[in-house]
Amino acid sequence: MDHGPDPAVTTHAVVLSALRQVRLRQVTRARRTPLLDALHGLGLIDWIRQPLRASHHLLSARAKAHLVPDEIAQLSDAGRAALERLTALEETVDWPGLARQPYDQGRQGRYRDAPTN
Repeated sequence: MDHGPDPAVTTHAVVLSALRQVRLRQVTRARRTPLLDALHGLGLIDWIRQPLRASHHLLSARAKAHLVPDEIAQLSDAGRAALERLTALEETVDWPGLARQPYDQGRQGRYRDAPTN
């Protein structure tokens, strides 16, 4: 993910794109951006330890001692709800204007009943 715009003025479209990336890809904490920090601050993502792969049992004892799993981003319940809500809004006629508006989680309740065409 690129560093993107200032998280203080993150738009609905940017949040939707970031939530989709977190859902589809393993975004490591080491590569986190101010946007990911803002999403974490909003409670839309959580940082979890990446599960060890089955191939890790083949490592030597010395290698295992230095093995530190990465933390990866995972959508929280609120993040999954926001992704669902924004995806539904993307299909509405209001989306072009809303996409450019700053994302304010406090206002999102009024969009809960958006059509899901």
